[in-house]
Amino acid sequence: MALLAKWTGALHSLLKAHRRYIHSDRQSSRPCDPLQVDDPASWPRNPCPSPHDILGAEPGLPYSKKRFYRLVKLYHPDLLAVNRHRNPELSRAAVTERYRLVIEANKLLSDPGKKLLYEKYGVGWVSSQQQYRHPPRSPRTPADNAGYEDRTYTSPHGGPSGRQSPIFASNAAVAIVIVAMTMAGAIMQLERARQAQWDLKRRDVVLQEAITRDLQDMADQLEGKPRDLRILEFLARRELRNWSAQKAVFWDLDLDENICRH
Repeated sequence: MALLAKWTGALHSLLKAHRRYIHSDRQSSRPCDPLQVDDPASWPRNPCPSPHDILGAEPGLPYSKKRFYRLVKLYHPDLLAVNRHRNPELSRAAVTERYRLVIEANKLLSDPGKKLLYEKYGVGWVSSQQQYRHPPRSPRTPADNAGYEDRTYTSPHGGPSGRQSPIFASNAAVAIVIVAMTMAGAIMQLERARQAQWDLKRRDVVLQEAITRDLQDMADQLEGKPRDLRILEFLARRELRNWSAQKAVFWDLDLDENICRH
């Protein structure tokens, strides 16, 4: 009897343990309520949170995406109506910005190379309120050379001086310059025409002076000679010119072949 009672108690204990296991398995297999995925108070209070602050990761340790999945369900824009009463103080723009930061933080921490660069040098992360996050370093280092065009500098004469803004000429100034250049070209062409006209007049004067000298020489030669002698000299000069012209025409002809032999 004692042995039977002992076996009965053991069987009863096994049945109770099996029931507890089935009940706990059913509870764990139920889908999670989207309203219970995360606590809004767990968002970092820092206005410029880092990827480690957002996803609860520790620098130098392997990255786990467990918190990432929870935050995506909480701040996804498509689930805004479902999770509205969980974040009543947040506007749609704030929820969307948090979702963007969660995605960007996951991209950075999921890449081992980017994660190492950020943890060592602070590069690769840009939030909405913090343009760049750099590790502290002493001023006047070679790293300060990056992006020097966008920084203000000190002029040699003292005082800060920003980047020089582009200078544009107005339409009136451009028109004035074009008109001035056109007038300068017209004046040059006018001076050139005047010079050519002056050269032509000078040549005409020289020609007239030469003709006058020839006539004067001829008058000097004929002065004091009788009229008949002057007529004979004129006829002789004319015949000489005619004979010279005919000789030039028949210069290449053979006279022996062109003699009339009748």
